Amino acid sequence: MNELVEKLVDAFKKRKKIEPESLSISIDEAYEIQKSFVERIGTQIGWKIGASNEEVQRRLGINEPVIGRLLRETVLKKREKIENFIIPLGIEVEVAFKFHKTPEMSLQGILSSSKVAPVFEIINGVFSENPSVQHLIISNVRHAGVVFGEFRSCDFPLEHEKVELLINGKSVGVGSGKNVLGHPIAPLLWLMEKIQRMGEEVKKGDIVISGTMIPPIFIEEPSEIEARYSNLGTLEFKLL
Repeated sequence: MNELVEKLVDAFKKRKKIEPESLSISIDEAYEIQKSFVERIGTQIGWKIGASNEEVQRRLGINEPVIGRLLRETVLKKREKIENFIIPLGIEVEVAFKFHKTPEMSLQGILSSSKVAPVFEIINGVFSENPSVQHLIISNVRHAGVVFGEFRSCDFPLEHEKVELLINGKSVGVGSGKNVLGHPIAPLLWLMEKIQRMGEEVKKGDIVISGTMIPPIFIEEPSEIEARYSNLGTLEFKLL
């Protein structure tokens, strides 16, 4: 599998698409390859959760979300050049959790040990298509970047948080926290249990993004992107 990791690293660094090869590996083996790939391209600062809604899971033929890893190197500024990404790139609107201590595995445990923020995730995988969930996993679930807003204590019900996404001033989607498996913390609890079985944990200092509140919107040209949250405020990102 070293050859496959090398191909993934080369494609990611050169921002190019590659054809997916046939893979005869398990989900657990796919996560091992993902970890090797991520270690070659950056420093992990937390986790991302993909396929955290039932419709996407049905399309992939799975019955649970998938896990990716956030990197220090993929934290973006509020203004970035579109040429730095594989085109088209997708915009996902999410909630981020930043932990000031290792959380207990409960809703209240997560809320009491973290602050929350609005976040964009940028997705654009290296594969020209994703024919299997294994391809999705090994490529770090198409993670290309994150744009964080201001972190704050959560004193409102996250499941009722609403958001509207605008591209160049035009509304292109609305959603709520309920779109993320009923509550943005639900996939986070699943993540904590899942990675515990993998010998890892969510710990102090980690940032976790729990899944998009609206379907991803794909962009192919410079754009001004804005998300208006009901409690978390407004988040802006410009692609030049």
